[in-house]
Amino acid sequence: MRFLRPLCSFCKTRALHLRGLTDNGSKSAAPIPQHLITDFDFQITEDQFKALSERYLSSLADHLDSLASRGAIDNDEFDVEHSGDVLTVNTGVKDMKYVINRQTPNRQMWLSSPLSGPFRYDYTSDNRSWTYRRTGEKMITLLDREFTSLYTQDCAFEQFETDFFATFKL
Repeated sequence: MRFLRPLCSFCKTRALHLRGLTDNGSKSAAPIPQHLITDFDFQITEDQFKALSERYLSSLADHLDSLASRGAIDNDEFDVEHSGDVLTVNTGVKDMKYVINRQTPNRQMWLSSPLSGPFRYDYTSDNRSWTYRRTGEKMITLLDREFTSLYTQDCAFEQFETDFFATFKL
């Protein structure tokens, strides 16, 4: 199934930008690089996305809870809440919260990080991970880096994802 995401707030200018033109027909300074164009075929169906994202969020919530229970995160204010399509993590550090939610129409996982801002991740079957298409970085890599910097402990997110996909089959 083909899905087209506009790159601009005005759909009519999208095609012009891809051809390197401006609204008045003259050449623009620089066309949008091909690697930033987000037309693509979904790699999973909507039903597969729902099953994968639901189980992933639930398993990630369990992993985060286990970090606190085994002492990797030693903060009384640390709290994990998973409700419906949204996972909220109160880090207990300076009122910082992470919010991860699934966006079914786009088949994306959205992450709001208090340290690095918002990201939209697509599931990629080649590396079986949620990947930020603009940089190629996996969501779990960002979480691992940021939680390690917050708590100075290895939070084993990479291992969590390896274990998750070893047991989850689409």
